Amino acid sequence: MVDVPVQVATDAAGDAPAPMIGIAPAGTAPDQVVLSGTATVNAAGAFTGSIASPGPGSYVVVAKACYGSGNCGLSSTTLTI
Repeated sequence: MVDVPVQVATDAAGDAPAPMIGIAPAGTAPDQVVLSGTATVNAAGAFTGSIASPGPGSYVVVAKACYGSGNCGLSSTTLTI
């Protein structure tokens, strides 16, 4: 499993989103990564999730959080295993 800490903000009401995470080969556009895992959000607005490691290589890890329809944020980082 790969643990990926990512910082997200809460909305104006203080509600945190239900973020999704995914992993794909490096070079994949973040908006094309399949988001198949979930993450938990703490009081500081950071979340961590675990996804199955695809094996050695370079990957892009993506997290997406939405506050309702059409109000989403996407964050990504490159990871080498």
